[in-house]
Amino acid sequence: MWSDAQIDQRGVFIEGEKAINMNDVVKAGIRYDHISAEAKRRDEVNAGFSPQQIWAMTGAPAGAGEEKTEDNVGGFVSWTHRLNEQYTLDTVLSRSVRTADATERYIARMTPMSDWIGNPELDPEKHHQLEVALHSVKGNTNWSVTGWYNRVDDYILRQTVAAGMKERDVYRNVSAELFGAELQVKHKLSDNWTLGSALVWTVGNNLDDGTKLSRISPLELTTSVNYRHDNLKAGASLRLVDHQNDVCLSGSANCGGQDVRKTPGYGVLDAHVEYAFTNGINLLAGVDNVLDKAYTLHESRDDTVNPASFQVAEPGRSVWLRVSKAF
Repeated sequence: MWSDAQIDQRGVFIEGEKAINMNDVVKAGIRYDHISAEAKRRDEVNAGFSPQQIWAMTGAPAGAGEEKTEDNVGGFVSWTHRLNEQYTLDTVLSRSVRTADATERYIARMTPMSDWIGNPELDPEKHHQLEVALHSVKGNTNWSVTGWYNRVDDYILRQTVAAGMKERDVYRNVSAELFGAELQVKHKLSDNWTLGSALVWTVGNNLDDGTKLSRISPLELTTSVNYRHDNLKAGASLRLVDHQNDVCLSGSANCGGQDVRKTPGYGVLDAHVEYAFTNGINLLAGVDNVLDKAYTLHESRDDTVNPASFQVAEPGRSVWLRVSKAF
């Protein structure tokens, strides 16, 4: 199905850091990658069609699958500014480039029920992101709040379209945006007890089609409590995940995305205990999904031989034990 795809990537990266004064530090880095991609068996006929002919069904020009090269440049600039003894401000501006993988470029699968066809002419994704974070350290409490915005040129979108009496999964470049925020808090209750919490929010939009991006994680809050005394550690965490209604549902009759459904929210409780013996043996035990909650992650999965997205029920209550020895 991948036509003997070969993708070669070679890169170089350089990074530097400069302290301007006691309160300001600047960092910068640049990365260059040379990409070479080719489908070696693009003209080999199987079941009546060659990959070249299959790609042409979705508009690929003659010669698609021949060697294609990219010269991708990314980098970042960051500024860390210490406002005072309590607060620090971080600002990061970055550009990153992701080249299309073998499936996105070269898959060529046709069956009587459905098609899954890559696009050898895909341009690489270009991500331009601004991130700002404020950190606070005071007494027994540390917290940080982060906001970010990522404008994506040539986002590689997988979409299901109608092809006669069946459906066809194809790939194309669109303009997109991703943005979100994160809040983290950690408080030391005593010498032995620590309480922590993290809230994460993400949004993804397809700007060309005016739809949502698929597989965007819903709002999530994780709260943990940990105990430590001498060689003993113990803790528990509660993960609360909101429902996700901002979806691009699968199927040509819908949005044509990779979301299986609007996913309901759930809460999962985990617990663990760890003891380090003086002879170097470490014993770690725990219970995942203590309340035996039935749930599925919103982010759907792929089957390498079937284009249909699907969700998998996550494990119920699981008891585990791990022993390690340090030498």
